[in-house]
Amino acid sequence: MHMKNVISFLLLCFSLATANGQGWEHLYPFGPDQSNGVSDLIPTPDGGFLLRCRGSVNPPPFTMVFPTADFYKLAANGSEQWRKTHQELFDAVVYAMAPAGSNRMLFLTYRDDTTRLVKTDANFQPVWTLVLDAPGMTGYNIHVENVAGGHLVMYQQNGQQGDPVRMIKVNSSGALLWAKDVNVVSNFSFRNFASDEPGNLYLFGEGGNPFGATLGKVSPTGSLLFTKTYASSPVCASPILLNDNLLAYLDFNNHLRLIDAEGLPVTTLDVSVFAYRIARANDGNILVGYSADVSEVGKITPDGTVIWSQAFNNINAAYGKAPFSLWSLPDGGTVTLFQPAGGTQPFYVVRTDANGQVYTNQVHGRIFADVDGDCNYTSGQDFPAPGVSIIAQKGPDFYYATTDSLGDYAMTLDTGTYLLRVLPPGGPWLACDDSLVVNLNPYDTITWNTGINTLNHCPWPGVNLTAPFLRRCFTNSYQVTYGNSSDVVADSAIITLTLDPFLTLQTASLPFTSLGNNLYEFQLGDLGPLQTGAFNVEVQVDCSAELGQTHCSSAEISIANPCPEPALEVPVIQVTATCEGDSVAFRIRNEGGAPMPAAAEFVIIEDLIIMRQGQFQLPAQAETTIKCPATGTTSRIYAGQAPGEPPFFATTTAIEGCNGPIQAGYWNMYPEIFVRQDFVRDCQPNIGSFDPNDKQAVPTGYATEHYIGRGVGLDYKIRFQNTGTDTAFNVVVRDTLSPWLEAATVRPGAASHPYTWQLLGVGVIQFAFSNLQLPDSLTDLAGSQGFISFHIDQKPELPLQTLIENRAAIFFDFNAPVLTNTTFHRVGEKFVVVSAWEPANARILVQAVPNPFTAETRLDVQGLTNASPLYLQVFDLQGRKVVEMQSADGVFQVKKGALEAGMYMFQITQEGRLVGRGKLMVQ
Repeated sequence: MHMKNVISFLLLCFSLATANGQGWEHLYPFGPDQSNGVSDLIPTPDGGFLLRCRGSVNPPPFTMVFPTADFYKLAANGSEQWRKTHQELFDAVVYAMAPAGSNRMLFLTYRDDTTRLVKTDANFQPVWTLVLDAPGMTGYNIHVENVAGGHLVMYQQNGQQGDPVRMIKVNSSGALLWAKDVNVVSNFSFRNFASDEPGNLYLFGEGGNPFGATLGKVSPTGSLLFTKTYASSPVCASPILLNDNLLAYLDFNNHLRLIDAEGLPVTTLDVSVFAYRIARANDGNILVGYSADVSEVGKITPDGTVIWSQAFNNINAAYGKAPFSLWSLPDGGTVTLFQPAGGTQPFYVVRTDANGQVYTNQVHGRIFADVDGDCNYTSGQDFPAPGVSIIAQKGPDFYYATTDSLGDYAMTLDTGTYLLRVLPPGGPWLACDDSLVVNLNPYDTITWNTGINTLNHCPWPGVNLTAPFLRRCFTNSYQVTYGNSSDVVADSAIITLTLDPFLTLQTASLPFTSLGNNLYEFQLGDLGPLQTGAFNVEVQVDCSAELGQTHCSSAEISIANPCPEPALEVPVIQVTATCEGDSVAFRIRNEGGAPMPAAAEFVIIEDLIIMRQGQFQLPAQAETTIKCPATGTTSRIYAGQAPGEPPFFATTTAIEGCNGPIQAGYWNMYPEIFVRQDFVRDCQPNIGSFDPNDKQAVPTGYATEHYIGRGVGLDYKIRFQNTGTDTAFNVVVRDTLSPWLEAATVRPGAASHPYTWQLLGVGVIQFAFSNLQLPDSLTDLAGSQGFISFHIDQKPELPLQTLIENRAAIFFDFNAPVLTNTTFHRVGEKFVVVSAWEPANARILVQAVPNPFTAETRLDVQGLTNASPLYLQVFDLQGRKVVEMQSADGVFQVKKGALEAGMYMFQITQEGRLVGRGKLMVQ
């Protein structure tokens, strides 16, 4: 039986049962050395929980250097009480842990070639310690459990398939009862075990001939009673004992197999395509943990009847989260540890009540556009406000919901006091009610209806433009979305589309007029309040464009009744870049109605290097031109910032490939920030082949570290393609946002198809393409593709070196999610390398192309009048000479060779005199 088929029905039935405890869910960040992630979780005697992280623990023998991996102690409500390393807690590496009953806990530790079993009280103070004879313990697949008559340690010696399973039993006072080795079957690979009330042990794994799931039953004194090998796939999850005559194990084909105490099959249940872990519920039923489109836990009876199933939408499978620990609690609730696949993503713990519910409280309501300004809903005049975010804040935690097309929203929350706020959808809107404080007790329902209105009743048009990709020599599709973010009609709206010179318009889904010079006009007519729309434009990318060349197209929306703007006498700085033979000409113009009151700064960047900085001060309607040598680099100018300030929020433009081959990949490293809602520019390189399901971000970030400045927002684009064998009727894109991004600032953008969106939970953005009927790629390659884009801001004043990672999951109907790549950015300042060349004489120029380089670079010295040979020396940042060569013609070919990636300094001399110094970057 598939559990998901009955979820909706079960949700309606939740009210028929009574829960005994309130749930919660929390994300916990990684410590400094937890690259291997969390390992397990156990309940503690005080009602809380203990999480153990593996960190960089290596199997013995090893030099005793303690890992910095952490133990996390959680209170009963999930809050973190303390964090300690292995060394701080036990002065040893902890291999395994388990509750021991009677307010006690068990820990298996290792140090200095000695294995110890430690029993502690509720405060983690040792009650007794026993040194074990544990040959061949490798640090992997080791188990310690509380069993009938005492405690048991079990592992497979040397961690090798076919080696004996070592069993060590002690009594509750710490006295050794017996230690035995058992060979279950040939090629046996031990997984885990279960024990019954009389003390029999059931060892599960794989082995035998033919190879299959294998059971070995061991007596309470350690003697092997019998073995059974089953024609099923290997054991996936820990086995469980449902009663003294019924055991269950989960295989890798997602079959829950039940057998009796003699190893005879009883029944097989098809639980789910994503089943990952099972546990015995206190009432004798079975808990199942899932790693699916969302993290999920359910309860079923031994005959397969679903009791409840709960998906936790706040955390999705985009980080490969799987249930690593699953426990039934004394009050009938559950606790589950969901483990990321790796990296630095936070791990996730969720506690439910006996019905599988996390939170039993609901806040819901309707948000309306208050046209008459009285903050009361007036039927026939006011109208629903879709796409409005509602934020519930409890201390440092934020929870989100988004209104649908009817203006309705709903969110489930924990108990406690919350500050509710409405975030208007941009433009001129304000919230009628600034906020509402609510105090939630278990099973409370709060209704909050409120409006948004504006004091400025004039149109607010906006436009967005993007394409999933631009393939050279192919027809590609731009998506143009537009809207009126106001409460009055925008008259006679027109969008003017300016295409890159290498793009040719083929067709469009809306009538257009060609204005010449690759300008096209689209008449939209009147746009009603909060009305949105979209159309497609098909373009051909010229085959003469260089591979990787950047193409910039823009869209601007205008209306007949724009908001009146006061005539401000202020300077307005604009910049342009043109290729003029062997030079790039940057023109800085003050198009405003007033002179600049003080000098401002400009910065010119070539690829990764700041090549020139300076200041300018212009009268009204005046301009100045700055020329730089053209070598094919991507040259960018930022102009207008105050001296010494970060340049990224100043006016900018770029040009690439002037007087040389295109150096691809640099254009979108740097941000282009547009504050106008009525204008947008899309710049992206053309491509050859591509990954059909991926995630991209602009700016991409500086160099290999992907540095961006504080406050620089990110534009994400998620592309998808149906590579299956049949039509996909519904596609859902779910993105668990980085905790360093401000979820409330999400602005959905252009997409390939109509969609709805929601902001959920602790910061999950979900885009739904309903009834999409996306054909498979073999049937219709072009039609099988789609994309969604959105903008989001950083949280304010992030610490320098903050790593912002993001990944999305794409769901085609009911299939397993397709996970995108992980984008990453690091927050920094002053990260752009300054001055690649410092000549001793201003007439001398050195061109380093490319710089940075991956294989080799060419250094070309120009402007010398002396024909004597030149000498080049390259040094690493420790001052060690790594390259030395001579040139008679002023040209040096520097190969990467054994040079490691990083920054290097070079100097060129002639007849013992310095010609100049510079910097090279090796990738």
